[in-house]
Amino acid sequence: MIRTPPSETVEKMSKILVVDDDSATRERLAILLAGAGYKAVTVGNVPSAMQAMTDADPDLLITDVRVGMQNGLHVLAMAPKSIPTVVVMEHTDSTLEAEARRLGADYVVKPISPEALLSLIARMLEEAKGQGASNSARRAAPRRRLVIPVAIRVVDKPGRVLDVSERGVGFEVGVSRDGALPPDVVLNFVSIGQSVTAKLVWTLERDESTWICGASITDDALPRWRALLQTLS
Repeated sequence: MIRTPPSETVEKMSKILVVDDDSATRERLAILLAGAGYKAVTVGNVPSAMQAMTDADPDLLITDVRVGMQNGLHVLAMAPKSIPTVVVMEHTDSTLEAEARRLGADYVVKPISPEALLSLIARMLEEAKGQGASNSARRAAPRRRLVIPVAIRVVDKPGRVLDVSERGVGFEVGVSRDGALPPDVVLNFVSIGQSVTAKLVWTLERDESTWICGASITDDALPRWRALLQTLS
């Protein structure tokens, strides 16, 4: 049996939400977590994860970066509160890693070492406990939800910026179900005559005509973006 390293302090019976579309993976993680003294809640899709974030009120989130056709980062980005998070990736991806870090998460790359995962979980829970059960202090670039969403155009389609950080942006845009956004998108702030380029990280279909997206600002656009942030409330 895999046991938590004795040097780690673990909050026994901490509740961990596992989000993965593969049932075998969910079962293996649930067994591993139960053996280490945690209570596991497992779900197989993003909508169920969003519901569980409210109903189960977990202490830590483990999510695969790909959950079906959706992006597991959406669970973290739209979480009702800050939560320590481990993002599981199939392979190293600098863009996804940057977005995970922007949202305050740690990440692991498959194949996952059970010992390393349990050690990481114990450390993150201990850090969260020391910060009043919030990981927001760990975020180098915390998200800020806009009081009034700002109108934009993306690929000549209307949209709104919902939240921002020093290196990222969350927005919604009108896109038909059979449409698609390019990997690099230009966000045009029509009312102020400014635009910035961002790299699309995740998308979620909210309804038949609207997508919610997360993007990372490209390095060359950062100076313009940081100046623009001063005008967004």
